[in-house]
Amino acid sequence: MQWTCKFCRFSTGNQRTLIRHYKLKHGHYEPSCPLPCIRIDCPCTFKTQVALKRHLVAQHERQLDSAPVNAQLLCELCDFCEPFDVTKYFVHLGKHVKSTETVNCPFKQCSFKSNVFNTFKAHKSRYHHAPSFDDIRTDLIHFGIEDHAGMQTVLHISKSAIQEIVDDLYEINRITQDYSIRSIRRTIQQHNCNPDVSILTQVSDIVQRASPLNFLSKEGQLGTTHKRSKFYKDNFTVIEPVEYDLDTTRKRTFTYVPILRLLTELLNRNEVLDKVLQESSCSSETRQYSSFYDGSYRKENHLLSGEEFHIAVGLYIDDFEICNPLGTSRKKHKMCGIYWVIANLPLKYRSSLSSIYLATLCYSSDIKTFGYDRILEPLLKDIEVLENQGLYVQKLGASVRGFPPDLLHDIFEGIVPVELGICLKDLISRKCFTLDQLNNVIQTFPYRFADRLNRPQKISQTFRVKGSIGGNGHENWTLLRLLPLMIGHLVPEDNKTWGILDLKDIAELLCSSKFTDESLCYLECKISDHRNLLQEVFPDFRLRPKHHFIEHYPHLVRCFGPLVDFWTICFEAKHSFFKKVVRDVNNFKNILLTLSRHHQLFLAYQLEMPTVFKPDLEVVKVTNVSPDILDFSIKTAIQRKYNTVKSVGLTSSASLHGTKYTEGMVVSFGQTCGLPDFEKIVKVLIVAQKVSFIVQHFTAWYVEHLRCFELCMSMTSEISIIDPQDLNDYSPLSLYTIRGKQYISPKAFLLH
Repeated sequence: MQWTCKFCRFSTGNQRTLIRHYKLKHGHYEPSCPLPCIRIDCPCTFKTQVALKRHLVAQHERQLDSAPVNAQLLCELCDFCEPFDVTKYFVHLGKHVKSTETVNCPFKQCSFKSNVFNTFKAHKSRYHHAPSFDDIRTDLIHFGIEDHAGMQTVLHISKSAIQEIVDDLYEINRITQDYSIRSIRRTIQQHNCNPDVSILTQVSDIVQRASPLNFLSKEGQLGTTHKRSKFYKDNFTVIEPVEYDLDTTRKRTFTYVPILRLLTELLNRNEVLDKVLQESSCSSETRQYSSFYDGSYRKENHLLSGEEFHIAVGLYIDDFEICNPLGTSRKKHKMCGIYWVIANLPLKYRSSLSSIYLATLCYSSDIKTFGYDRILEPLLKDIEVLENQGLYVQKLGASVRGFPPDLLHDIFEGIVPVELGICLKDLISRKCFTLDQLNNVIQTFPYRFADRLNRPQKISQTFRVKGSIGGNGHENWTLLRLLPLMIGHLVPEDNKTWGILDLKDIAELLCSSKFTDESLCYLECKISDHRNLLQEVFPDFRLRPKHHFIEHYPHLVRCFGPLVDFWTICFEAKHSFFKKVVRDVNNFKNILLTLSRHHQLFLAYQLEMPTVFKPDLEVVKVTNVSPDILDFSIKTAIQRKYNTVKSVGLTSSASLHGTKYTEGMVVSFGQTCGLPDFEKIVKVLIVAQKVSFIVQHFTAWYVEHLRCFELCMSMTSEISIIDPQDLNDYSPLSLYTIRGKQYISPKAFLLH
């Protein structure tokens, strides 16, 4: 039986080898790419090799046998090269025979050949009934080498360190050759055989040639840094960055990764093209705004709105520091990164870091010196080529009506810290609470789930002078959502300053993934009322430009669709790749080219995987049980939804399209009298590789002063099962018990 890696093309005949492969190649991979169960029908994923082994023993009861070598099978008649699978290999050879091509038998010491399918099939069945790896001719076996690329691209191990590892491995292999001969002789003699020395030498040579470590010798394909780099370029899809000179005298350069070839490579993958075509066909015919396809800018653009299918490319530019921003190297290595995405992809795939591609890297100071025209010249030339050949990319100048805004910078890093600063200053001056009390609550608040990761920091004593509480976008978003639960009970209900927290409602509306004309009108009213109240309560407060920007947001939603599709949270995370590379290589010589090459080699490594997207479903531990042994209420709910199922999978946590759902979280489902209903996740249910939630219903009502929903579980609340696609919003929420009552603070506006 063959076991195949879910992340790459590696295939093997036993489980222990596959687990070791996961450990070496994927064990230190990004958290978004954990170790999956080797069973194709099992959705479980694991952080460690030990956890995977325990799962196999506990859930699948399979014995781990000895390990064969990592190998691929080659075809003599074409460029076929697939993981070691004899059955699949013979299916391929059969295609050649059916085309009356003469095929040689692939087994050792067999001279048979034929161009008649039935004859070839009968020969294999009669003489090679149960083939193994050792039976295949060595010239048809190619050994996998992807672990070397993984060390360099994923773990950021330096080239010199990799070379030392390679040399040591080969030396170990050479030393063990003599031991192998003695072991072979001893084993044969134990069976009362006394073969000639020539036979022992021949057997030893066969074992030696079969070892993949032979490729690590100086004469082998992977023996030196240069040979490994050449091998990656020859066998992987490595799209090299191009270095452009800005000033040869001062050695000022920038790098550009040509988007033409990469875009072609991506669109040649069926999974990418299928998802792009599927999203393009999902434009809403109703007056809803659920993607940029529903926006007026797309509909009014003669290229994007035509009957022909077009590809849209989204561009993003941002500066970032690769060194300590407070140290002596501050601003010395400040860089500007230009990235791009395929805008046609659904957001759940487009937001993954592996779907964000590098276009240009340069020093920020060079943009000021040489201007954007010089830096963007190769990119714009490629865009021209794309347009002239009919493959559409956002046309520069065809519609320069403006660009979509960024919620992260405008709202959560712009308006929110400023307005919270003036509100808190006023409330403290009115002795509603002290700054120490507020900071104590911020530090001791019982944050749960995602809120724990994005918990806000203490507010500085100097915030009154600065006019802002500072903080990053994630922290400010969490503080805005949870501040009413922290200090709302200390503020009188008629306090007008507290009314400025209408900003929380505006943020929820803007974070929605779907709009109607009615909800956009509601957003317009909220923004207008908020501005009037802000000027009434703080007449001396000078509005920022971003206060004016958000007044155009309802119009921009009509033009671009939901603005969360365009915010820069994912692109900000992309900078971390380059910061990790700099930290690990610890070398600033021609750092732009170094970073670009590392990124492109990492991209080539990802393109060798069977899929460029994360798995839709990731689970750590699943228990398969019969519904009959479960609690009566859960059993009844399962039978009501799946009346014929005999076994179901239960887990406490699962990640769906990158969003983690855990028991104890709350999701919004359905409505009552125009208000959203809420369900608490009791268990995550998996049936036929699809996720649903076993939930308990809560009654809810909106508390205006806290701008949150108060939840109450009635004794008659029954257990039910709901599907993720039926939720009012995909974001799970945390349930907080405050002063004996339970509250939910939404992240997005619920119901439209």
